[in-house]
Amino acid sequence: MKLFRTFWSRTMVYPAVLVLLLAGLACGASEEPESAPAQAPAQPAAQQQEPAQQPAAALAQAQPAQQASQAPAAAPSGGGAASSSSAPEPVMAPTPTVAPEQARAEPEVVAAVDDAPYGILRVANKDLGPPQFLPKNMAVPQATYVSPVIFDALWRMSPERVLQNDLLEDWSLSEDGTTWRLQLKEGIPYHKGYGTANMHDLMWVVNQIMLEEARHPGKTNMRRIFQRDETETTITFIDDLTIEINTGTHRAFDFIWRFQQFGANNFIPLASQAYADEVGEEQATLEGIGTGPWQFVEFRTNERFISEAVPDHWHKTPYFQELHYFQITEESTRIANFLAGELDTMQVSLGSIPNLTDAEGVKFMRFAGALELHMTLHGQLYVDREGIPERDNSLPWNSVSDDINSPEWQRARDVRKAMIISIDRESIVDNVLDGEGHANNPYWRWTGYEQFFDEEMRNTEVEYDVERARKLLADAGYADGFEVDMALTQRSYPGTPKVGEAVCVMWEEINIRCKQHRMPMTAFRPHFVNRTWKGYNTHDNSPSDEPLNAYSHGISSKGLIMRGMEHPWLDAQVEAMFNEPNFEKRMEIQRDTAKWLFAQAVHIPIASINVVWPVGAEIDLWNFGCCARDIASNLEFVPHRDQLDGEVYPK
Repeated sequence: MKLFRTFWSRTMVYPAVLVLLLAGLACGASEEPESAPAQAPAQPAAQQQEPAQQPAAALAQAQPAQQASQAPAAAPSGGGAASSSSAPEPVMAPTPTVAPEQARAEPEVVAAVDDAPYGILRVANKDLGPPQFLPKNMAVPQATYVSPVIFDALWRMSPERVLQNDLLEDWSLSEDGTTWRLQLKEGIPYHKGYGTANMHDLMWVVNQIMLEEARHPGKTNMRRIFQRDETETTITFIDDLTIEINTGTHRAFDFIWRFQQFGANNFIPLASQAYADEVGEEQATLEGIGTGPWQFVEFRTNERFISEAVPDHWHKTPYFQELHYFQITEESTRIANFLAGELDTMQVSLGSIPNLTDAEGVKFMRFAGALELHMTLHGQLYVDREGIPERDNSLPWNSVSDDINSPEWQRARDVRKAMIISIDRESIVDNVLDGEGHANNPYWRWTGYEQFFDEEMRNTEVEYDVERARKLLADAGYADGFEVDMALTQRSYPGTPKVGEAVCVMWEEINIRCKQHRMPMTAFRPHFVNRTWKGYNTHDNSPSDEPLNAYSHGISSKGLIMRGMEHPWLDAQVEAMFNEPNFEKRMEIQRDTAKWLFAQAVHIPIASINVVWPVGAEIDLWNFGCCARDIASNLEFVPHRDQLDGEVYPK
């Protein structure tokens, strides 16, 4: 492993670190653990004993909830801008910021309306998995919902995509674009008395995530940037709160890109090394100590995660005394609990929204075009390297040659094209997604970036032609079709497997027969990493900041996972993107890559869909953080109903 050098009075060696700049990885959306029996929400601790006085051990005995969150004084009911019977106007998906260095601002610190937080905020996810709080052990889905609860990040993005300091007091970039100076705010306390935030802890976190056995979604990006053969990164400690990072080459855009794509759910957390050293790695995996607005109380694997508000938090004290996350795998059970007033908000598929519109006091937050549904075809391995299986050329969609002008490649491309154009994506939107989306973008992972299309991309139409698909298959020697393995993997959007089922029905018209496999994402993920699946899987992702995020993880042989194809031309394109600091020139490389992927029929983008979150009668609207909308974030800003007189935070 290549290491970079750090200086602190004397020279020391650390693994590469600048990944701290990382922001959330869009390709790292939640992955599903093995399903557990659906659990009803636990009884709020406030109903058993005052939360502030109740020890964690008592919470372990919590029973199913009986009523909504309690408060010292009754909160007003009703009111608010949104209708109780229909969703408000869509909130548009995040718009990429071209020049984040010109959109830098301090976050607004919002004072608590009441003297102290009160009540229980209850959120249901379809999966939680086991506790994984030690940085090297953090993986998805845990990293996506635990990070913004227990931990803070160096930067955050406002809802308007303005880059803001979070833990950082200040930062700067040298004129030559090679050296970054980062300074933490002074005196930010860790939970439960474990000292204050410092740069030594940050370096420890990064070293953890860089380890060979690490599972954090930021691992690949960090290694890509800071273990490069042609440069050496040095870290100099100025004092406990300040470091200078010299990348040894012009890599400024890389940092800026990560600032832009920084998400509220996936970031490099600042955690206490003193705590981990004291209790050991096993316990530090089970319980997290950070600087975030909530502190750990209890975690039961595949059941619930309970935290409590940090009093007088340095940035934002939550409005609720406790946060209860529940794993409720079955959507019907989540809906029943929500309608009974036992949940305040939850992950829900679009098809279930009509069942909620008549619920008393319910509001909705709808994010238009906030999620892209697509399908990934595996086995297209055209880069010879160790550690992965050999390409199986018996698969109908594979070519014996990587020359895109060869007859063999043409035959395999025609097979892939036939599978794509035999899918009626408009019908899927109308009948599977209840009209909550659109299917007019044929370019994989460009949802949210349509404003950067050139004329050719704007004029490209989604093709649906079953007869032509049959002819392409016949000409390729597959008139009788073939069988394909379809992994119906469920990601953050609960309805993703239904899309795969619909596609399998449509493929029957061209004699392609699906062998369907239902499996949680955690069971399927090793295929992503090891490149072992030979077929399709269903997938979804939120937009990040540039398609480069998806390209670097999904179509590069250096990526942690493979999402379609490894090919020498694609590797060269991804490297060119990383090496181009000019935004417009970099976007041109990304457009060329998008057109190539489309022409070679590598992926199947299905639809860009809306994401809707129901808001129960006990809480009110708030703004999510950037950029994912399929995982709740900024939960410290969730108010009691009418507590803020209709104001929505953070601004």
